[in-house]
Amino acid sequence: MEGNRPLFYSGANTGLIYSAAIGIYFLLAFVGQSILGAFLKTTDFWYIAVNCTFSLIALLSVTIFCSVRSGKKLSFYTSFKVSPIVYLSSVFLAAGMFFGLGFINGLISDLLVKWGANVPAFTVPLNNLWQFFLFLILLAILPAIIEELFFRGIIFEVPINNRWVKYIAVGLVFAVYHSSFTQLVYQFIYGVLLSLIADKGKSVTPCIIAHLLNNVLVLTLEYLKVEINLFSPYLIAGGIAAIVAAVVLCEFAARKGKTEKGKSETALFFAYSGLGMAVCLLSMVLSLIKV
Repeated sequence: MEGNRPLFYSGANTGLIYSAAIGIYFLLAFVGQSILGAFLKTTDFWYIAVNCTFSLIALLSVTIFCSVRSGKKLSFYTSFKVSPIVYLSSVFLAAGMFFGLGFINGLISDLLVKWGANVPAFTVPLNNLWQFFLFLILLAILPAIIEELFFRGIIFEVPINNRWVKYIAVGLVFAVYHSSFTQLVYQFIYGVLLSLIADKGKSVTPCIIAHLLNNVLVLTLEYLKVEINLFSPYLIAGGIAAIVAAVVLCEFAARKGKTEKGKSETALFFAYSGLGMAVCLLSMVLSLIKV
């Protein structure tokens, strides 16, 4: 992430990359769900399992394309030579987000229901150990790797001068990508902080670890049917303390990163990523409408 950036990653190009990934995802989902729907119910195990792969295929295909066109191999983004402090920060961040801010999703969901909106529930069939391991791969391991390579690797190449503006920009498109009003705030905060870790570590590897730990924890608790009161003030306080510790550790872990260009690249990035975000936002709005 240091050094001279290829012209391939201009603000406009990086925005188009995001919009292209979203377009491919929705196209795959439309075609795939139409085919699956002809043979399976939406609640069937294989329908849900295959449906989980569409976004992964879209992000991975665009990530590989960008890697080839830019000349930067994917290994460039996944260096293991990262300060131990940054790795420690990633663990603190994963725990802090789940226990400290996990209540946000439930709070927003309750508010949307109270206001009369439809809040679609995504239920993962975890009826046995085989299903648990399959969805561990599809919903925890692969998303952690592929999403981080795309967002904290490819999209993070956008040449925005102010590092916090850059964190916010990448965090915003990351949050909108998930196409869920319930998760929007949580994913935005997580996306911003993961960008900080990627910048300080000069690698997406610590981000993959944080993302993976969070995903595995959610699935494991669901499989074991363990309920945690995420509204507990003690958990929230402890989690926020862990997030603060992660940020402080990261700030002292390495020197600040620099990029080459400024405000015009930020505007171009949002202009060209706007189409992808608009599609995701439209999907979110439609999902809230009761049929």
